[in-house]
Amino acid sequence: MNALASPIPHTTVGKPLEALPGLRNVILHVGHPKTGSSALQSWLAQNRNVLASAGLIYPDHASFDHARRFGITSGNAVGGPEFLFERILEADRDSAEGDTLLFSSEVLFWKLDDIVERLQPLRDRIALTVVFFIREPLEMACSSYHQAVKRNGETQSFEQCVLREAHLLEAERAHRMLRREGIDVRVLNYGTRRGNIVGAFFDALGLGEAVAQQGEAAEMPARVNRSLSRSELELVRAVNRVSGREAGWRLSDMLVEHAPEVTPYRHRVSEEVRTEFGARFEHAFAYFNEMLPAVDALRLSSERRHEEPARPELDRLQIEALAVAYGEMARELEDTARESDALRKEMRCILRYPWKRLGRFLRRA
Repeated sequence: MNALASPIPHTTVGKPLEALPGLRNVILHVGHPKTGSSALQSWLAQNRNVLASAGLIYPDHASFDHARRFGITSGNAVGGPEFLFERILEADRDSAEGDTLLFSSEVLFWKLDDIVERLQPLRDRIALTVVFFIREPLEMACSSYHQAVKRNGETQSFEQCVLREAHLLEAERAHRMLRREGIDVRVLNYGTRRGNIVGAFFDALGLGEAVAQQGEAAEMPARVNRSLSRSELELVRAVNRVSGREAGWRLSDMLVEHAPEVTPYRHRVSEEVRTEFGARFEHAFAYFNEMLPAVDALRLSSERRHEEPARPELDRLQIEALAVAYGEMARELEDTARESDALRKEMRCILRYPWKRLGRFLRRA
């Protein structure tokens, strides 16, 4: 299927960006986290030439080679508000008149207030449009817990963490702030659009046809930055406990990149948690559903979360991913050991011939 073809009717087609005299259109995609950002960024990195032909400039970033291989990346605006400010100035200078600049990083979701403040000096030069996806809170709680285990060294259970979930509340607050500032903001429901994040993204900007007319684009990537299976989840939590956050991060990246099609584990949610979520997010649901088409309305998930068998096993792809991960770790440990052996040898020589060897050692250090 064409990467821009929508699996459901185009009810979220947004108004096209206005070409205002003297202003450069700048699109800022800010996630939010766990709403398909890595898959979208992978597609954008692969199709920069297609986008450029449609007048959309997605400025280069060092992570793009990894993104083109469907690796986990964070887009092209990962350095915070000051970094974004400088990138906009640079891209504005280097781009043709009439081109639209596109930046993407879900890290910026949590920094929108600072971004708006930092970009104030550019308000007479750019027309800013912010785009973000939102997600049903129970699904989001599960997905963000997996992300915390993968990237933040989380060792607690899902039950201990589930009530921390607040992304939709922050999305509502950010949306209200952006509207007060007079900034164009487009919102999509990830739950109804996950089948084609790319098509939904460009539809929301009124740019789907313009991009599709530029010729053959790369297909949507395989699942990027998936959640973990039950076995993987327990394994990475154990690594986090024993070896720390960095070791767990490295292991989880290997698992999800080398075995992208493994089915993630979906946690069972108690009726008490469902009731509390319904009350906590009621106003946010009403706020966003006023602007979303009926087909995209947010609803508290009624899906029954499944449990894996009591004795889950890793499949062949997961075992291969583990072998790759620990192979790389072992090689790094061997390199460290060799460096340590060389250092110990040098120190023995210094102790034996202090005046002859110490100066050479210090000069090299």
